[in-house]
Amino acid sequence: MVPETYELLSLGSPHEAREFDKGKLELFRVCGAVVGRATFEPGWKWSTCVKPIANIQSYQAAHYWYQLVPRQNSDLLLNQADE
Repeated sequence: MVPETYELLSLGSPHEAREFDKGKLELFRVCGAVVGRATFEPGWKWSTCVKPIANIQSYQAAHYWYQLVPRQNSDLLLNQADE
């Protein structure tokens, strides 16, 4: 049996933050891995906001997305779907 490892950190204090046009990326180191939290403003596009500073043609890192929607917006979406 493998012992479990736990790590506690504050999402209010990223280890690294990168700002770019219409967004930002906050990076956290957790149990030997790096986890990122991205915040995008309306109008954000990778091709126009990040590609010019990344100096690559496409983003090729594997990643998983979890999208958090404010409760007010999700309630509005649910109400509209019922109509």
